[in-house]
Amino acid sequence: IVQETLGIEEVAVAPVDTDQPPAGPSCHGRHTWVSAGAVERAAKMVRTQLLQPLAHQFGMSTELLQITDGKITSYD
Repeated sequence: IVQETLGIEEVAVAPVDTDQPPAGPSCHGRHTWVSAGAVERAAKMVRTQLLQPLAHQFGMSTELLQITDGKITSYD
């Protein structure tokens, strides 16, 4: 999710210990579904934080910027 949203290949994910509360024996599927949404929202926020200052600096919309192979480029 992070790779696709940010356009970068290398993403480090910190492991979570599901043996510790609040995880329970039947919550893994729901936890994955909820976590995926949270991860996507967080990645979009990071993307915005990366692109907005550059877009402002160059007087362009963030929609004209893309992140590919870890580099920010413009369509323009």
